[in-house]
Amino acid sequence: KSYGGGGVLGRSETRALDGVDFELREGEVLGVLGGNGAGKSTLALIAARVLQADGGKLMFRGQPACDLKGEARAAFYREVQLVQQDPFESISPRFDVRQAVAEPVELLTRLSQAERDVAVADALRRVRLPVEAEFLRRRPHELSGGQLQRISIARALAVRPKVLILDEPVAMLDPSEQAELLHVLKEIQVSGGMAMMLISHDVAVLFRIADRVAVMDR
Repeated sequence: KSYGGGGVLGRSETRALDGVDFELREGEVLGVLGGNGAGKSTLALIAARVLQADGGKLMFRGQPACDLKGEARAAFYREVQLVQQDPFESISPRFDVRQAVAEPVELLTRLSQAERDVAVADALRRVRLPVEAEFLRRRPHELSGGQLQRISIARALAVRPKVLILDEPVAMLDPSEQAELLHVLKEIQVSGGMAMMLISHDVAVLFRIADRVAVMDR
């Protein structure tokens, strides 16, 4: 994947990814380690089909993910969920907690209102957040960074994904919140049996949770 290049100013092209080859196995945590500018976030966006690669193949369950259409395409977006680094940007300030967690359920499933409410409560419990009405009515500005990041993860979990891609999920948290959230993530992965791709610039974070670590460099 490359960015820029061409145009009236003759800007040079920036190669974000080149020769990246990896496999994410069912039921494992794959750590992706790299410094700033290594292309980690670009990789996460391509793996989640948010961004299109310039070349190469993205395979999901043995099928080319880029060719999926109709229900197969919708199923991919249910089963592969992306949690981005900054929860303040990924959650609308207009939403309360219930609306934020329910949004992907409403978009990607055909569950009834009662079933959606159950999915929201279950997802919040899995990230160890309250499910009482008072908490569900809170908006982003009333929550801590750690709570917001857990809500971002709950949004992804609410549709019961098979793959969870997390882009620097603890980078903006203090050390105590980091440790607690990593414990929650490992618990979620073990109990749910899902595959998880955890991206970080911090090797200590990955060694706490990952089964394998891939290093992105130059």
